[in-house]
Amino acid sequence: MLKTIMAFLILLQCACLSAQAKITDKGQQLSKFLDGLQVDKKWLASVEKIDWQTGEFSTKTDPPKDPRDPAAKNGNTPAIDKKLRTHSSSFVAAACEKLGIYILKPAGQPSCLLSNAQYDWLLSAGAEKGWTQLLLPNEAQDLANQGNIVVAVWKNLDPEKPGHIVIVRPCEKNDSQITNEGPDIIQAGTRNYNSTTLKEGFKTYKGAFDNSEILFFSHPPATAAEKK
Repeated sequence: MLKTIMAFLILLQCACLSAQAKITDKGQQLSKFLDGLQVDKKWLASVEKIDWQTGEFSTKTDPPKDPRDPAAKNGNTPAIDKKLRTHSSSFVAAACEKLGIYILKPAGQPSCLLSNAQYDWLLSAGAEKGWTQLLLPNEAQDLANQGNIVVAVWKNLDPEKPGHIVIVRPCEKNDSQITNEGPDIIQAGTRNYNSTTLKEGFKTYKGAFDNSEILFFSHPPATAAEKK
């Protein structure tokens, strides 16, 4: 009986190991790139403006509105108080630009509201730029481990309050861990993380994780032509 139990436990352990995610060479390259962005030192929450491309403090004026931005069509720019602002959307836009991948950029509206616009853009026009919506967090983690760019985004239903967007980073965790805490991510936000879980990254957004309100989108690595 004891031998049977031991054999079962060994098989169970093997099954868990086989379900653990594997990181490819391209996934390792993506991890190195993400680490090099130094998000723990840049794109920090502040009352001051930042240069969205570098994450450093800036005195630049806002750029012209991007015509692909839904908010640019009617010219509305919600009023935002002078208070602590986070830069999740600027960080994601900067990372994607460095990789030659287009996602909606800061364009004539407060950057703290850009994540809401990115959510809408990914759903409506993202496919035209190579983005594909994913249904499962496990799939999001698998694709990131293969070197694809994967974002997780949540929209705030209040148009004057920010949503949140992050990048899924490669990691070796099993399906059970992903179910409980989501994929691993890198983010700028109220607190910047080089590596944390999806659950931790979205914990200040009530219901986002627990109610499965977060959407995932992936983009394959850019071709040489796209990077030009």
